[in-house]
Amino acid sequence: MPAPEHLRHTPLAGLLEEVLARVDDVVDTQRRQALLVDAVVALAADLSIESVLQRIVRTACELVGCRYAALGMLGEGSDRRLAAFLHHGLSEEETAQLGELPGGRGLLGHIIDFPEPVRISDIGRHPASYGFPPGHPPMRSFLGLPVRIRGTVVGNLYLTDKLGADAFTEDDEAVADALASAAGVVIENARLYAEASRREGWLRAGSAAAGAVFREGLTTRTLRLVEEQARDAAGAEAAWVTLDPGASGERVVEPGRMVLPLRVGDEILGTLEIVGAREPDHGIGAADEPARAQGFADQVAVAAALERSRADREQLAVYEDRDRIARDLHDLVIQRLFAIGLGLDAVTPLADNPEVAERLATSVDDLDRTIKDIRRAIFALNDRGGDDLRHALHEIVERATGPLGFAPRLVLEGPVNAVVTSAIRGHLLAVVEEGLSNAARHAHASAVTVTVSADADHVRLAVTDDGRGLPADREESGLRNLRARAERLGGTFDLDNPPEGGTVLSWCVPVPRTPQDPTEEEA
Repeated sequence: MPAPEHLRHTPLAGLLEEVLARVDDVVDTQRRQALLVDAVVALAADLSIESVLQRIVRTACELVGCRYAALGMLGEGSDRRLAAFLHHGLSEEETAQLGELPGGRGLLGHIIDFPEPVRISDIGRHPASYGFPPGHPPMRSFLGLPVRIRGTVVGNLYLTDKLGADAFTEDDEAVADALASAAGVVIENARLYAEASRREGWLRAGSAAAGAVFREGLTTRTLRLVEEQARDAAGAEAAWVTLDPGASGERVVEPGRMVLPLRVGDEILGTLEIVGAREPDHGIGAADEPARAQGFADQVAVAAALERSRADREQLAVYEDRDRIARDLHDLVIQRLFAIGLGLDAVTPLADNPEVAERLATSVDDLDRTIKDIRRAIFALNDRGGDDLRHALHEIVERATGPLGFAPRLVLEGPVNAVVTSAIRGHLLAVVEEGLSNAARHAHASAVTVTVSADADHVRLAVTDDGRGLPADREESGLRNLRARAERLGGTFDLDNPPEGGTVLSWCVPVPRTPQDPTEEEA
């Protein structure tokens, strides 16, 4: 605020100018304080990591009065370089010209290595500065300071090009430091909220998947549910379960891929593989994601073990009941029938009437056949059965009859039971179920044929229908999962419209080589 015109040349002019300048400083300080309070309140009300970080850089520009602001968030690994970089003040064209955003070198890296405020009038004069990349807008004055959460540096706030001055002031640094302190608290709240949300998502997914497995066991339907829940919780492109008791119990975490053991104590049931999982927002909480996914896998494995234990007890009770019935049939019913047959056979020669003798002989023959039927029933009761792939395929096809409105045809060619290994079986059944489900939802067909063939080298599946062909708006996520299953086993997947109409789903995987390849042909 300048002095009045009539006082400008009086001895009091200088003093008055100084007083007015201080008044302006006080007003400006009060304005900044009010803006800072409003900014902190607004930030605290936001729980989205993306929104919070963007608000911080925008607010920093407004409070300090500069052209550009940026916030660099440090990664969680030992490298401690920038995992995320948000900026304000650059146009979309300028951002595009920059290409890759800074990773934490030069002056930015200096503040990472030495987390103390840096305030300079010319960036180029700092010893750690080594210039700007091509396309970077010119910047001169600089203010950088760390953002801490409970004493730990989690990022840095960078401000450049002070408006209306050649350099940032101590007051600017104080305001920026106050904002950085508040930002640390707000970021922590948003981070805790994001982590809680992701943890809750994994817990919900684990509850749904484990509950289904506990009720039904590791069936084709429940395995598909486990895969869907894992894919949704991880935000992944695909997920699948491989039941393989010989699988490694080690967890493998690679960029874009995660293999988790389904383990109960020292027992390994198989693996859960997740491909293309999304990264947590700006890398925050990324280190905890594999542990959350492993917790999900452990829930499923424990539920499977509990269901198996319960099923074993129930099956044992059934077997005991069958044994009792078989003993009763053998010791009581068969013995009585046998005695009756012997009695009838003994009196047959005594019959004077040929017709009566013939009827007695026929009754004895009927008793013999009845005894044989009962013995076959006893053998069936004592038969414990087995895990038959053909039976599982028939079950899936029968379940599809309702949604389709007719019974699909199942064709089995070659040594299917002998060739399909446990590693292939789960994938094969899931693809059959998905293929029939797609036909029921989209094809409007009057006939569907499922053909499973096997030889010493390959297992092939074809789901063929006479419907309207591939819909333009079909859901791609299921198809990506089928393709991922084939590629996981080194095979191929294709979905095509043949010239004669309809749709053909083709899925083919190689048979793992074993010391003795199966050669027995199945009818």
